[in-house]
Amino acid sequence: MKGKGRNRRSPAAIGDILPEVMNRSGLAVLLEAGRVLAAWEKTVGPAVAGHTRPLSFHQGVLTVAVDSSAWLFQIERFQKEAIRKKLNRDLGGGPVAKIVFCAGEVKKAPARN
Repeated sequence: MKGKGRNRRSPAAIGDILPEVMNRSGLAVLLEAGRVLAAWEKTVGPAVAGHTRPLSFHQGVLTVAVDSSAWLFQIERFQKEAIRKKLNRDLGGGPVAKIVFCAGEVKKAPARN
């Protein structure tokens, strides 16, 4: 006996439907932002990371706080494009279209014992 109005299809593999579910729910965007923010310190190295903090990543724009005007000028003027290219290379693609640096507080991580 067939049910009325039911659309019977064979089951789909989770790998086939997961990307669509993630896109519809917004999880794909959040995961991509998390990947970009997490890659920052490794990509820029300890010297730059010590004076910067990634704040957000939205629609290809990464916003990064810088702790002093001297560092802000240095990074904006001389390192911005190289950092963007290296970050995209480290992420295995090109999610970062633009980096916006702004003056802001950069909290240091507590020392580990």
